[in-house]
Amino acid sequence: MSQFKVEVVPVKLEKHPDADLLSIATVKGWQCVVKTSDFDGVELGAYIPLDSILPPMPEWEYMQSKKYRVRTIRLRGILSQGILIPAKEGWVEGQDVTEELGIKKWIPPEERQEKVIHGGVKVPEPAKFCYHTDIERIQNFPNAFKEGDEVIITEKIHGTNCRFGWTDGQYMVGSHTCRKECHGVSIYARIGEELDMEHKFSFNLFTKENNDLVLYGEIYGFKVQKKFNYGLETQKFILFDVQLNGVFLEWEEVEGYAKIFNLDLPPVLYKGPFSNKVVEELVNGLTVLGQGAHLKEGIVIRSIHEEWDERLGRKWIKKVSDEYLLKKGG
Repeated sequence: MSQFKVEVVPVKLEKHPDADLLSIATVKGWQCVVKTSDFDGVELGAYIPLDSILPPMPEWEYMQSKKYRVRTIRLRGILSQGILIPAKEGWVEGQDVTEELGIKKWIPPEERQEKVIHGGVKVPEPAKFCYHTDIERIQNFPNAFKEGDEVIITEKIHGTNCRFGWTDGQYMVGSHTCRKECHGVSIYARIGEELDMEHKFSFNLFTKENNDLVLYGEIYGFKVQKKFNYGLETQKFILFDVQLNGVFLEWEEVEGYAKIFNLDLPPVLYKGPFSNKVVEELVNGLTVLGQGAHLKEGIVIRSIHEEWDERLGRKWIKKVSDEYLLKKGG
């Protein structure tokens, strides 16, 4: 699961270029605009990340109009992503103060009300049909990829997470967090039927040999996400990851399964040595998948060959477009 915490971090300020009373603080890979006087003589602060919900207390009254949700904004022309507050006495670097401050993670309505919006009956799921972990943002792990690491960068698709699988000789369908009835009324079951997934699984060589196979992807298009329909009047599925017998496969193998199951893949925007310059060049702009129908949500960066980082885990990370965040208010 994607990491969410309010962490005590070192504070180093730079002068705001267009405001005498403001400064810019960099936290990991995030940038916050702060009131300079709040940090006079202060060496530590608590970083409150994007999509935090603040408690309705007097100190957060100025956030009431935003329903106490922390979003991307611009302050005097400078991007600010998150809130940085001075550390309290006794706090130490690396400390998790989420509970102490009463801060919660904001959950999108489509996840809070999944049964209402996406329908379908939840059914028990085996461990082998596991959900896909959330992809961390690069700002939280800015050193996960080094300059020159061989990577693939694809467009990040804004939809609803979906998985299809074959486990213990049985076809399964699920959303990001739960298994659904495979022939029910949910959008996950319907897309599976439109793609004839059960038939494809039952005749696949790997599943015939009693292997466990899970295909992970995104359902996107008309009415899946507000204002991000990719120019479609219906919904489609796009494959982005494959797990065989509990092991995630490399990109070339994912491409192979896309051909076997006749599924689309997200647009590959770049393949080659990693660099922050390439990331910044690709993250903003219009969607390639939707042929410029609207802004792209961002990009996903993964190792060409599966690699492991001791802090991040699997080397698989995303960067969300600043343009998208400002438009969406996230």
